[in-house]
Amino acid sequence: GKKKIWMGQFQIVIEKGSLNMPQNPSLNNQLLGLISLNGNIKNDLLTEVKILESPSVLMEPFKFVKNQKKDLGIDVSQLTYKDWLNANLKIKLIEKTSVLQIAYIDESKNLIIPALNKISSSYKNYSIKEKANSLVKRENYFDALLLKMQKQSKISMNKYQNFSSLHKMGNINNLPNSKFSTNKTLKNNEL
Repeated sequence: GKKKIWMGQFQIVIEKGSLNMPQNPSLNNQLLGLISLNGNIKNDLLTEVKILESPSVLMEPFKFVKNQKKDLGIDVSQLTYKDWLNANLKIKLIEKTSVLQIAYIDESKNLIIPALNKISSSYKNYSIKEKANSLVKRENYFDALLLKMQKQSKISMNKYQNFSSLHKMGNINNLPNSKFSTNKTLKNNEL
């Protein structure tokens, strides 16, 4: 007779954009040059789906299934990742949502749940790596922004001091250079 085909599935929600921007509007304006805040969400989701079905994310589950089938005496010597993806996995975005449905289909009933668990683990690991990468990128960006602002501040301070000195306006504390600072020192000593 005809072999039975078994299927199991689960769903995940793809977060729209892995970089959650701070809620400070002025900061967001500064970041616009580096990060597109108004990206095409549909394209982002489709790209994310392609990544989630790629060997870089699903190679471990593929190897696991291949080894399990081999242990069952099934010839998997010709089984490629692409063949496995096309024959055993159905990964689709549920229309008008950011929900991804992952279905695993196999003739071996006992492989369904372990395969889905491996796929789920791979997605969790990918998600953790992506969040870590996002945090590192964000931290590097803010470090660079801080350095840039410190340099800009130093340049502005030098310009201010040169201007103040040229026009005899006093030092950085808006105090004249000579008597006033001496008087201040005397007053502090008198206390």
